[in-house]
Amino acid sequence: MIRCEEFNRYLDDPEVRAGAPLPGEAAAHAEECPACRALLDLLRAGPSPAVSYGVERRIRASLARSPEPVRPLAPAGAFVAATVAGLGVLAAGAGWLMGPAALRQPSPGQLTAMFVVLTAAAAASSLWLRRLIVPASTLPFSSVGLGFVVAATFIIAVRLLFPWSPEEPFLRRGIGCWAAGLMVAVPAAAFVLGLARRGVFLVRPAAGLTVGLLAGLAGAAALQLRCRELEAAHLAVWHTGILLTAGLAGWLAGHIAARRREIRP
Repeated sequence: MIRCEEFNRYLDDPEVRAGAPLPGEAAAHAEECPACRALLDLLRAGPSPAVSYGVERRIRASLARSPEPVRPLAPAGAFVAATVAGLGVLAAGAGWLMGPAALRQPSPGQLTAMFVVLTAAAAASSLWLRRLIVPASTLPFSSVGLGFVVAATFIIAVRLLFPWSPEEPFLRRGIGCWAAGLMVAVPAAAFVLGLARRGVFLVRPAAGLTVGLLAGLAGAAALQLRCRELEAAHLAVWHTGILLTAGLAGWLAGHIAARRREIRP
């Protein structure tokens, strides 16, 4: 049987104070000594730990293992350049496979202006994404605001560059373009997620929306090569719809991922 002075050594253990079971001889002493038992109960009744004892034990065990070195997230300039270049190659390849019919219709100025707009939007969105996945980074407004800015910029650009002359069948042709752009957006989203995998997705819905927006930009860029309906109404409704649909899908995916993370035991 241990004495009270020896029992005090167990009281200095933060795990015992947090609720971890006492060793056999210490537990027997606490049962027979009212003073030591009262002191133990008093210490355990203090402010509760931020995490349970079981969770803390798993954290300690994880930290005790030898961590494997990982490559850090690329610097901002390299991340943006890789994202824009990769999406550009993917969009060009997809547009060429679908048939670059649109290259025969617009003027060089129209084509150049649209790709400048798309490239600038992709660069801004990729920089936004990198800030989202780097802890302690600041952003001027929400990712939803970014989506509206990108969509509005695209609509203004097509309205200024192309004539407004909707042609029938507006709905059937538009849905075909919209579906084709979303097909391109799927591998584009996978590519962006691959680049961003070393970041920390703290706000998953916002990050998902931004990934979807980037994927939608790739789809819209591919459609600029393939689409024969180069008039402002078609582009403003259906090509912008690719951006908004992909962004919404990314936001929903991020929201679902965040909910699953919250309820995981």
